[in-house]
Amino acid sequence: MNASVVVGYDQAPHSEFALAEAAEEAVRRGTALVVVHAFDPASTAPPPDAERTAEPVTRNSALRIAEQAAAHARSEHADLEVHARASAGPAPAVLAESARDAGLLVVGHRGHGCLAGLVRDSVAARVAARPVCPTMVVRSRGPEPHGTVLAGIDLEDPVETVLAFAFDEARLRRTALNVVSVREHFWPPVYAGDPDKLREAAIQAADNAALALEDLLKPWQAEYPDIHVRHELVDGPPGAILTAAASFADLVIVGAHRHGAAGLPAGDAHIGPTINPLLLRAACPVVVVPRG
Repeated sequence: MNASVVVGYDQAPHSEFALAEAAEEAVRRGTALVVVHAFDPASTAPPPDAERTAEPVTRNSALRIAEQAAAHARSEHADLEVHARASAGPAPAVLAESARDAGLLVVGHRGHGCLAGLVRDSVAARVAARPVCPTMVVRSRGPEPHGTVLAGIDLEDPVETVLAFAFDEARLRRTALNVVSVREHFWPPVYAGDPDKLREAAIQAADNAALALEDLLKPWQAEYPDIHVRHELVDGPPGAILTAAASFADLVIVGAHRHGAAGLPAGDAHIGPTINPLLLRAACPVVVVPRG
């Protein structure tokens, strides 16, 4: 059996959307779905003589929540194998541990309703930043299918894991794949030299990058000959461009930027300005693939 799909569930509307997406992914992959509910034993304040039973009572309540979600997934997909789990601890840590051997982790996210400055502190962003396995972030139930998976890549970064996931996902969904490489601030804003030479250099650089993208995709296209692949090179802010392109895709796939950030626990990473806008505003689910 393929590695399982794990979904975080807390009864919030966005986790209901995540549950639905996770179940569909598990069906596509022919694997089991694991529903995980994280709970905090300290949130229940028992009387002093009941301290020893506080956690089991809370765990039982949490397990009932996970089991109800699992039952709903089974009702929607009769042949799907579904397991329910409840674990004590902060949701990001619980979900990361639960998905250590998973093929995909799915979490919900409130998206546009959050303050932009706080998105990196959300459960979804913290989970997506942990390099455990590919993580799908779901804001809402997506629109009608467009028949396209979108992969955003940076030619200067390692992209093998991103492309591997993107091509396999397009195969599972039987859709086309659009690979977009976005160049940001490619040329300095101030240039005192010959403008004609600068123009020629810019054209040459764009041609070289386009050829590099084409060469990068050739072996993948040979391995997945049945997938219709489009590729394009775009100049501009990656977050804004990919967010706009998400309106015409069923899924967006990007790589995690593993830059350490002050104030984040060990094992976390800053997912960067490209992914934050996607988590806030993308019209379809976003998958963050750990690099390396």
